Amino acid sequence: MQKKLILVSSLILLIFLSTCTTTKDLTPDYSRQNDNWIDQHMQTLTLNEKIGQMILMARRAAFLNKNSDQWKTIQHDIKDNNVFGYHFWGGDALTLYHYTKKMQKMAKTPLIFTADFERGAGFLIEGATTFPFNMAFGAARDTQLAYQFGKYSALESRLMGINQIFNPVVDINNNPANPIINIRSFGETPELVNKMASAYMRGCQSENVSSCAKHFPGHGNTASDSHLSLPVIYSSKSELEKMELRPFKKLIDEGVYSVMSAHISLPNIQKEPGLPATLSPKILNGLLRSDLNFEGVVYTDAMEMGGIVNNFTREYSYVQAIKAGCDVLINSGNRSSDSIITAIKTAIDKGRLSEARIDSSVKRILTLKKKLGLHRSRYSDQEKLENQLASEEIKKFAQEAAEKGITLPLDKNQILPLDRKYKDAYVISIYDNDHNNRWNAFNQTILARIPGAKQYLLDPETSQKQYASILENISDSSLVIAGVFARYQAFKGRIELFNRQIDFIKQLSEESSNLITVSLGNPYIIQQFPGIDTYLCSFGWEPVQQRAAVRAIFGEFPIQGKMPITIPGLIQFGDGIQTKKQEPLDSYLTREKPEELQSLKRGFPYEAGVASDTLDLLDSILVAGVQDSAFPGATFLAAKDGIILHQKAVGNFTYQENAKNVNPGTIYDLASVTKVVATTSAAMLLYERGQLELDTPVYKIIPE
Repeated sequence: MQKKLILVSSLILLIFLSTCTTTKDLTPDYSRQNDNWIDQHMQTLTLNEKIGQMILMARRAAFLNKNSDQWKTIQHDIKDNNVFGYHFWGGDALTLYHYTKKMQKMAKTPLIFTADFERGAGFLIEGATTFPFNMAFGAARDTQLAYQFGKYSALESRLMGINQIFNPVVDINNNPANPIINIRSFGETPELVNKMASAYMRGCQSENVSSCAKHFPGHGNTASDSHLSLPVIYSSKSELEKMELRPFKKLIDEGVYSVMSAHISLPNIQKEPGLPATLSPKILNGLLRSDLNFEGVVYTDAMEMGGIVNNFTREYSYVQAIKAGCDVLINSGNRSSDSIITAIKTAIDKGRLSEARIDSSVKRILTLKKKLGLHRSRYSDQEKLENQLASEEIKKFAQEAAEKGITLPLDKNQILPLDRKYKDAYVISIYDNDHNNRWNAFNQTILARIPGAKQYLLDPETSQKQYASILENISDSSLVIAGVFARYQAFKGRIELFNRQIDFIKQLSEESSNLITVSLGNPYIIQQFPGIDTYLCSFGWEPVQQRAAVRAIFGEFPIQGKMPITIPGLIQFGDGIQTKKQEPLDSYLTREKPEELQSLKRGFPYEAGVASDTLDLLDSILVAGVQDSAFPGATFLAAKDGIILHQKAVGNFTYQENAKNVNPGTIYDLASVTKVVATTSAAMLLYERGQLELDTPVYKIIPE
């Protein structure tokens, strides 16, 4: 009887605990069976849900009303279609954290959130840290720096809920005309790219965030942008193995978790004309899977790019990408997950794809999610986010990394670092697109060191007349610092200056032998004005790189970078003049800038060290003057050290009975003011010299 009571009591307690325990997260719990999680989870998925795992949706981290159609679509994608995850491309850190956590809570299968954080999260997500471009790390030649870059990038990503970074770019930028890779690459040799990309990958994955080697089999030797068209590389397989494939092999051998395909055509590899690598079984299943033995997840590049949509229907491209060997389709456009699932299911029904092929991708995807620990814990911590994101330690590292990447390939007149004074100084920023005269760190950082410098922000809309007006004031004794912002951009298709801008830089070089040209973007831009004498490269335009370039000019740290690329006919790979740190000058101009007038602010008398009873005395003098008919009226303003202490108005405009009252805003004509100001100033000066007693009657000083 006692045993029965104990059993009944235990059952009651168990029922009580189960009914009293609530959970907001209703996703399956495999935490006690982690070893078998992949197989167990696979068995719970329908065909629709398996296909959903192969679809990466995209959006911005911005507020959505819970009742909005957009939020309902997201709920449908996650709850009903079991999508792989979401690719985020903008927003702020706290909003991103909020939505990654909210989305994870309603997902049956843990989500992977991805981002193109090629230079850290800060350039896309407000509040996070921005690092220099990859090529700056290539110039620094410091693998520990690259490792820490990957580690810090991953740490900040994970804090916000992002667990897949689409970096490192392992494309070897061996084509100076490439309009889309450029400074996204670490450099032009496989050896340099291998070292930097490997270090980055290890740092990133040490923080339990997946890195991604891209763009397979190599996008560096192209002269067009795959966002707009389908670039073509004519390399043979043996040529690819000597150059483009080496960084991929290096990272695959070292355990990179994922690879991204390129929308580029390789006619000497894939014989079917116009078929890009993303859709080519010979390239992905052949080169990548079989030859390089890659067993991880293969992402397509964005399926809305011109290299795909201009040449193939959407349905064909989805199915062919899977046939080729891709595991995850990046749906960066406005295509619904329903339409993609339907297209793939139709292909299965018609025998173009098999469910076994889908299963192979889903197993790789679940393997990745397990590697990242998402089967155990899928949430980030808000308190850690608020304590660790954009910490002083990380921001300091970003600035130091930018400084180590600064490279000085040319300085024929040995101007740098600046060590003498100049007649005048000009700071000029030249943009290859419309800039709208927005503030930039480059000009402002220089102006903080040379307050008297004249600054200009120029873009393609700048008129010839404006260029001429700048040039007419510059002489050979002028210091001219020109920052050139020639920047790559998706769908832009070019990375160069316009003719008018090129001519202007050439004229600057002719007018002053003290021209310092700073590349804040495309380092190959010097090919457009090869006659310049001093050329400094930052390999990027992020604020940390703009500030680093300025600090290098003024000798605030030693310049140690080496060119990670060759600029044909001008600069060799490995070039770089080394400089030493030096103490700044008191001034860099022979003539100081005139002191600016100080603006006045209203404040309390005590803030300027003036007693209130002193002001009462001044008021009484004004009132007495009106009462004695010394003047009909007056306004009075007292200011000291830029602070307006007191303002008062007394009397009328004239002595007439109905005259208008004087008020604090009354303005007196110059003749009236001159009499008072001149006499008062003279009296004050004489009094200070001891030549005037204030009680002396006027008639004794000015005889009739």
